[in-house]
Amino acid sequence: MKKVIVFLLFSVLCFSENIIAESKFINVGNLKIVREENIKIAKEIIDIKFLKDNKISVKTRYILENTDNRDIKETYIFSLDQYLEKTPNKYIEKIKYKIGENDVPNLRAVINFEEDGSKIQREWFGIGGKIHTGKSIVMQISYILKNIEEKELNYSFKIKNNFLENKADVLEINIDKGDKNISSITYGVYEFYENSDGTYYMNAKDVLLDGILTIKYE
Repeated sequence: MKKVIVFLLFSVLCFSENIIAESKFINVGNLKIVREENIKIAKEIIDIKFLKDNKISVKTRYILENTDNRDIKETYIFSLDQYLEKTPNKYIEKIKYKIGENDVPNLRAVINFEEDGSKIQREWFGIGGKIHTGKSIVMQISYILKNIEEKELNYSFKIKNNFLENKADVLEINIDKGDKNISSITYGVYEFYENSDGTYYMNAKDVLLDGILTIKYE
């Protein structure tokens, strides 16, 4: 019954995509879950790579642990926001969810709303998954971002308090600048270090998942 409800929710919110693009990228979001559950993010690894043709590869891996005394079926989603002028733009492609070694088809939903006087479109991409009692799963989400107007990538960790304590035991972020020049990388109080090959990284424990990772580049 729960699967039917989730599917109907995604179906009702979907809009037609047969429109011409005119809009502005805001941010792409970190993983969320639909209901509050005792699921812990034991580790999160984010790999961001700047490609040619104004494209950016993003791959995030999560080790998710079920800390409850029952099996948990949950819906896992992430979002992309854009300011909506006349018609939306397409900022994301090649979305892939994996649980373990298995590819999992994802559903898409779209909502429009207003915030501080601006019209915003939010796209949701999600899958269902089950974690057995006392077990963990490895979930991977990968996609390509494109057509970002400003030389600024915003990755949002502002999520509802649905995960256990809403934090990651370990958070690792790796950034490959490609042929771009990185002018700044900011995320809360955390420092990023540059490797000898020009890539950047941070690794921290007990990270509260809040705020926005911002990468400015040229």
